Amino acid sequence: MKKQIEQVNIDFDDLLYGLLEVNTNFIKREYGISLKREEIVHWNYLIDNFPRIIEVWSNWKEYKEGKMMEGSIEFVNDTNDLFGAKNVNILTASHPNIEKEKDKMISDIFPGNNIVHAYNPKHTYSNNSIMIDDNLDNVSGHATNNSCPGVIFDQGYGWNQKRIEKEISGLHRVKNYNEALQIFEHIKKYGY
Repeated sequence: MKKQIEQVNIDFDDLLYGLLEVNTNFIKREYGISLKREEIVHWNYLIDNFPRIIEVWSNWKEYKEGKMMEGSIEFVNDTNDLFGAKNVNILTASHPNIEKEKDKMISDIFPGNNIVHAYNPKHTYSNNSIMIDDNLDNVSGHATNNSCPGVIFDQGYGWNQKRIEKEISGLHRVKNYNEALQIFEHIKKYGY
């Protein structure tokens, strides 16, 4: 029997909000190095090579320089229409110094959605749901530990180019919000 999935967990940074641009602008300004998204080959690359990047993540003045990614608000609204806003969570991991301001920003943009502060391992916050994230560890942990569908949001980020979706049941890879919505619609209609 197919499992009905009634909830969606959507990662915030680099899936809805363009934090990568803020990070690379900071590195260019403070270190004099121009980085491309494909050069950031693992999740801890920035902190390992540019330790001052924590200044972006812990300082609201720096962090807020980002923008919502094109189409991201419509994507969440369409997901809300499909599952109901109270069943669509915005997952985020925030530095304590900016948590209050970031929560306000998210709730102003997505007033009907829950904000879930999900720290590692993220899958412990996402049972019986679809998770969409740009981090392979988060999505694969979700699919493996929760036996639920996971969606890898692939915008050419270097950290998520390893092809794991054939190795782990329930993983999908999408290049845009429309592809993700098609998967959501299929799961909502037919179950998982």
